[in-house]
Amino acid sequence: IAFVIDASGSTASYYQQFASELDAVLAQVLPESVSVIMGDTQVTDSFVLDHGARLQDLEIKGGGGTVLAPLFEHLDDPHCQAVVCLTDLEMHDSDWETISQLDLPPTLWISTNRSLEAPIGTTIYM
Repeated sequence: IAFVIDASGSTASYYQQFASELDAVLAQVLPESVSVIMGDTQVTDSFVLDHGARLQDLEIKGGGGTVLAPLFEHLDDPHCQAVVCLTDLEMHDSDWETISQLDLPPTLWISTNRSLEAPIGTTIYM
């Protein structure tokens, strides 16, 4: 599983909730490993959490604009079976176009913004 975390300024008030969602998956699903990629217009941090790991204090780094394509392009694990993106879905059409052209596993968008729906993958709301 890979988690892509939208660390743009528009999601700053949700950073703690994003960390809680990720920690809940680690505790309940017990995945073999989880790749975490965060950023705003570029990747600001990425790391892997191994089986049984839990988050202590996740510092979400970012705060700028929103261009998530570089985060998805950073996914380089051929064994990744799913992507979960925590976001407000506030992206430009060109960003969506770039992401839709990538060879991604099934993608779940967990959004803070109930007025938007991702044009690819499945969208659910916090």
